[in-house]
Amino acid sequence: MRIIAAALLALTLISSPLTAEIPDIESFRVVPQFPQPADGSFGVVGSTTPNGRFLLWDGDTVYLQQGVSGHELAPIGTGYLGDPGFVSVTPNGNTVALGGGFNGRLYLFSFKNPSDFEDGDGYDVPTHFGGAFLNNRLLLVDRGTDDFSTSELLVIDTGALAEGAGSVTSARSVLPIMRLPEAPEDIITKPLGSFSSQVFVNAARTRAYVMDANTRELRYFLVQDIIDAFENSTTLDWATDGVPVGAPGDFFDGGIAGINPDNELIIGGSEGFGQPGGVMYVDPTEPAMVLATLDPAGTQPYYSVIYNRTTDEIIAIDGSGLPLEAYATEDGIAPVPPVTPCPIFDDILEQWTDLTTEFELAERSVDLDGDGLPEFAVLRMINGIGCPRTGSLNEATRVAFDLNLRAFDGDVNTEALAEYREVIAALMITSAAVQTAVVELLADNGFVLAGDYTTVTCTSGEPCQPEFVEQPIVLLEERAAREINEPYSATGDIDNDGVTNLREYNNVIESGGDISDFILAAGSAQLNGTGGIQRHAGSGGGCFVATAAYGTPMADEINVLRDVRDAHLLTNALGTSFVDTYYRISPALADAIAQSPLLRSVARSILTPLILLANTLSANLSVGIGLLLLTGFWLRSNRRRTRTSL
Repeated sequence: MRIIAAALLALTLISSPLTAEIPDIESFRVVPQFPQPADGSFGVVGSTTPNGRFLLWDGDTVYLQQGVSGHELAPIGTGYLGDPGFVSVTPNGNTVALGGGFNGRLYLFSFKNPSDFEDGDGYDVPTHFGGAFLNNRLLLVDRGTDDFSTSELLVIDTGALAEGAGSVTSARSVLPIMRLPEAPEDIITKPLGSFSSQVFVNAARTRAYVMDANTRELRYFLVQDIIDAFENSTTLDWATDGVPVGAPGDFFDGGIAGINPDNELIIGGSEGFGQPGGVMYVDPTEPAMVLATLDPAGTQPYYSVIYNRTTDEIIAIDGSGLPLEAYATEDGIAPVPPVTPCPIFDDILEQWTDLTTEFELAERSVDLDGDGLPEFAVLRMINGIGCPRTGSLNEATRVAFDLNLRAFDGDVNTEALAEYREVIAALMITSAAVQTAVVELLADNGFVLAGDYTTVTCTSGEPCQPEFVEQPIVLLEERAAREINEPYSATGDIDNDGVTNLREYNNVIESGGDISDFILAAGSAQLNGTGGIQRHAGSGGGCFVATAAYGTPMADEINVLRDVRDAHLLTNALGTSFVDTYYRISPALADAIAQSPLLRSVARSILTPLILLANTLSANLSVGIGLLLLTGFWLRSNRRRTRTSL
């Protein structure tokens, strides 16, 4: 039964989806943090696993999509150096071939047991620019010369290489134009002057599609014929053994990237060096016809294409320059996990203190962009609201921070600002106005920032995104009518309660609260800085029950509880939720305690040992505050019972 179930699953993965659609250009999105070529590399290549996950290689690191249509790419192996020519996965999914392009290096990477590069990994093979597995052992490689003057097709027995029973010299030409030492004398060649291109073997492993990228002539050969020629030391004829698809020059020169479930060919590339490019969808039935040509970037560059047949998703990589820009259909590949500010926010706040000291600014009250909301409060919003929560705001915050780190690292003359790298990246998240203010502040002090930095924006009815991701490949005027706000700015409304961040900040300050109270109000739709805080003006930052028990917001005991709140509860999602709940119910409890000397005495008797515990056992702070909340519930219930008995 297990064998039958596995076969049915494999059949489902091969055949699904049952139908496919040519994507609209509006469905493409820029892929944030797409892997960039490693040093010495010129591109990023990829393939898909048998179960439908994208697999990419940047010339150093191998990335795997986390789940089918998952939200992240994760590195699964590093140190595999080369100029990426191709990635191909065996039909059984056990082995990944990484073709090292110019340096002629071939790596056999274990997908089942991925690991970093170790000395001795890899094999020297001829320079190549395309390749695909014919079966679980034999690899068809499009060999090209260093000067791009000609190409030939080779078959390499990777099983023999992996077993140590052979070397690349046991590989032989199937469609050669140049003679290898082991090739037979009666070589029949590809067309003279042919160029290498992407090689593709269909899902059924019956056809191998190859292209002469010089004349843009596309043909397919039967896989079994290629295997027979390899095993029998014979050769095939380009003209008579290869079946033409269309006429030379009909298609772009990148070769086939995939065949969708409707049997349409997906071809990337361009019309030649410096010529217009795109992504073609082709009906291969005679006469072959181009159904659509897509240009996600809008500039007709050369596109490298990675196609996922299982999910009918496509990645189109603009190879016209660096950094590479990649475009994916709406539900397509997602970013490499970004460097998040959240675990290092203590360092960021320390950098803020150092920055304000160096530039002689008031650390807590400085308002760089003059919008009324101090930047320290903004940083605390990122830490206290953007970090603990899950969802699009958190994801957009992480992505924008990572992009800003990259922008900083690539900016001019930033070495002198290296000690403020993370706080600058965090500030640049907040708004366009803050970005301008930071640039001006640094310029006034002799430092120049000229890079492109990213803010977080939220659009009504859509997830929050970094600014540039929010703009799909459509006319921007179509989005002009939508309400877009910067959630961390003064005019933003991060909790969507209809009250701006600035208004909530002013409400809290006017009510005698502090920045920690502002973070609670700004992050909760039930709080807006008025209500409970306003009714207990001067309550020491919202410690209502404690203030009622001790009679003053200035009591040392309340300061201990406030420190617990700020340092241990507001720094994580569970603690923030706890404090939010406490703030919503505590005003009523405070009323009861303040009006009853007996209840004040009871509350103090309970709070005193908890405060002592907080001073001596910081690991138990949350437990202590939890007991305080339970005490509050008991007091409220007791008051209700007393009223009922009366």
